[in-house]
Amino acid sequence: MNDTTSFPALIVILVWLGISTATATARAAELTPGEQAFQKALGRRCQVIPLWTADTIPDEVKPLGAEQVGMKQGRPGTMQVRNVSQPSLTIASPPAAKNTGVALVLCSGDGYGSIAIEGVVESARWFNARGVTVVWLKYRVPKRNQGLVMYHHALQDAQRAVGILRSRAAEWKIDPEKIGVGGFSAGGHLATTIAMQHEPRLYKAVDASDAVSCRPDFSVLVNPSYLTDPILSRKLVSELQIVELSAKKTPPTFTASPDKTSSPSVPWNTHWRCAKRK
Repeated sequence: MNDTTSFPALIVILVWLGISTATATARAAELTPGEQAFQKALGRRCQVIPLWTADTIPDEVKPLGAEQVGMKQGRPGTMQVRNVSQPSLTIASPPAAKNTGVALVLCSGDGYGSIAIEGVVESARWFNARGVTVVWLKYRVPKRNQGLVMYHHALQDAQRAVGILRSRAAEWKIDPEKIGVGGFSAGGHLATTIAMQHEPRLYKAVDASDAVSCRPDFSVLVNPSYLTDPILSRKLVSELQIVELSAKKTPPTFTASPDKTSSPSVPWNTHWRCAKRK
């Protein structure tokens, strides 16, 4: 091939590279700071699914400041996402050859004031290596303080998230009957809440995703907070409807509470275990 015949091909290649670079830059610009930080920490790009549009997001009464990412004071290396008003799902899929079809929606915590990133990143790597899709739920924080329970907006986001995953499971090679929810600390509280309060939906239906069940098929609760009031007491929180626990309504659940300050307490675990036998 001489220089004359190769020149058009070179132009095509340069144009293609320019378009690809511009597209990648545009996609990065569409991500919020929290989504960018998560993918940077994970070390790879993932698909991000917004949960709502501006005209469908429920119960928002006033705008927050811009979404921010920063280190948690007094805990070097712990990255937080603050001022979340654009909740989303980030899909971290396993290698295709290892995919088991199981998906785990993970809710990181930080007292419903912000969302920590590191725990989900570490979990995503571990579960992906074992064939499990990990979905980071970036739910709305901080709590809105508008006469609703502190987890109201986060639970709306969690219900919507499971519905989207289940209705579109084929897109990510997920088994719609193997979708679990897990979390740490306040995120563990959120996972506990949707395990028990998956119906009715706390918002008006937006699309077909809200027509399918948002009941998790299993739950993984690590250091779940706010299950007793005060947090170190043995008094169960009434808003969680723990008295309605049953094997039929509530999914199989794994709990781990090595930290006494965020433990769900002995009576809570006992109540859960007894209820699951009904």
